[in-house]
Amino acid sequence: TRPTKTLLLGNGDLSSYEEAVEKSQQYGTDGALLGRATFGNPYALLPAKQPQPTTLFEIALEHALIYESTYQANERYSFMPMRKHLGWYVKGIPNATEVRKELFQANSAAETAEIFVKHGLLEPEAVARIQESLPSFNFTSRNLPEEKYNIHQAVA
Repeated sequence: TRPTKTLLLGNGDLSSYEEAVEKSQQYGTDGALLGRATFGNPYALLPAKQPQPTTLFEIALEHALIYESTYQANERYSFMPMRKHLGWYVKGIPNATEVRKELFQANSAAETAEIFVKHGLLEPEAVARIQESLPSFNFTSRNLPEEKYNIHQAVA
């Protein structure tokens, strides 16, 4: 045991849960921090053998919905800061440049859902399921028919 109660955490260019555990054991730290490795890849925080419960695009849409719901009451609200996070989720997919370009112009979670559906990254049923699982995060879209996507009118 160490003579101090201060936590010692390792940090720097760790790319996975396994690498963080390995380095923590190797250097005797209390833990390790994963930073950039998690950008667009929250699964970096899970052991590789653990099943991934949802797709990255479902997580990205949930992220956008939660961001929007959390900050839109602010008088200076803008969806713009969320765009950079959305760009990370499409890293490495076919047509990533085109999808990223569209996401960087999105102004809402609903527009994000439209882009994901348009490019086949999410099925309309997944959009509806996500919306239902986050009932306080209702969103609407000008371009998606409500009956097809089960998207409710946004709460003003």
